[in-house]
Amino acid sequence: MTKLEAALGDALFTVDIDFQKLSPTNKWHDTTHFHVDSEIHIILNGNALIEIGGKDVEINTGDICLLAPGSSHYPKICSDTLKKTNFSFSLTQNFTCNRSPKSFSEYVYYSNIFKSVSEYFIINDTELLSIIQKLLTEQFSSENEHIYKALLSIFFITLAKRIKEHHPAYREQTVRGISESENSFKQRDCVEHFFQYRFNENISIEDLTKELCLSIPHTHRIVKKVFDEGFKKTLMKQRIEHACMLIKQHDLTLNEIAYSCGYTSYNGFLAAFKSYMGKTPKEYEKSVR
Repeated sequence: MTKLEAALGDALFTVDIDFQKLSPTNKWHDTTHFHVDSEIHIILNGNALIEIGGKDVEINTGDICLLAPGSSHYPKICSDTLKKTNFSFSLTQNFTCNRSPKSFSEYVYYSNIFKSVSEYFIINDTELLSIIQKLLTEQFSSENEHIYKALLSIFFITLAKRIKEHHPAYREQTVRGISESENSFKQRDCVEHFFQYRFNENISIEDLTKELCLSIPHTHRIVKKVFDEGFKKTLMKQRIEHACMLIKQHDLTLNEIAYSCGYTSYNGFLAAFKSYMGKTPKEYEKSVR
């Protein structure tokens, strides 16, 4: 995984790119999951039916899907011809950019636009696809890193323009910039990985503190900052979102689903499910049949 920073004035797009994953692939993470950063999926060929926030969404050849941070999603059906690529990004303020107090802030401008996408945004755009194709054909090295940064800058400028033009939820809003260090990004990655891959274990805040090598109060603050929710609510979200996916597949009993999602008793699963979904697992099961 390589981090590239595409600076647009005082806006800093930090992009996580796995250059192997950037190559066309038909693989997709096949469990319900969500990320702390925004994620871009580009369908190069074929089609897929994915569930985003409980809604079925079809994406086809040429579609670019922007998933907002925290949007739970998983692929339900993928065609045999599916080829896709993806990368994630976050937006922070670039404090190395000198600005007078009254000058225009690119950070506020782009934050307003990308924060208007609360769940997902799909567009089929030839200009954006052309930029992606250039990224795919360019063999990355330290010598041509500037080319990647330039292409990514153009990509985000164009994507922001398309969101303003086509996204119905776009609106002006005031946001506050937060500077994040490299250590902060490592902590964010660690927290995301912890909930995504260990949610079905008997885990606690203490287990995460060991991975972060921090105190419990500090760990609580990081989780709250990353997910806007505390440890218990974030863990519940990951577990219940995954349980909903399993219920829809009709392959396991509700008891089996409870234990596969990390609950040590069905009653504990029942209480958590009803608290999060507003209905019991059986009621939800009937609603999706």
